[in-house]
Amino acid sequence: MVKTSVFKSGATLTLLLLVTQLSGCSASSGIKPSQATCGQFLQKMQSQQFGASYALLTSKAKAATSLKQMQNYWILIEKNDGKVLNWSQNGVQLYSGTDGSSVQLNYDLKCANGAANVQFLCVEEHGSWLIQGFNFSG
Repeated sequence: MVKTSVFKSGATLTLLLLVTQLSGCSASSGIKPSQATCGQFLQKMQSQQFGASYALLTSKAKAATSLKQMQNYWILIEKNDGKVLNWSQNGVQLYSGTDGSSVQLNYDLKCANGAANVQFLCVEEHGSWLIQGFNFSG
């Protein structure tokens, strides 16, 4: 398994891509699609389109988390920290192994009364990079 971290550094990102290419890791090709999926997820959650957000989860994630549970996570963040105003990505980790590749993305959420974080794990399912898991924290 290859595990590589990137935190706000272009030089590190270049090195990361070189290392993953040399090691045969295909997770690097999932970074941009995973970022797009997570961005869509957050936009849909922010506008309380919970069903549309839920559609961005893998079948395994849907089996582990109901739409109502996911909605409750968001409502709890807004109750504790206020409405989510915007977000920024603060890191990415790539994983590759015998069971496939995945991309972990970390985001800081700026809220009306504070801040929160969310961590996503994305995998490729049926040709699309979808959210396998997520973790909100305040």
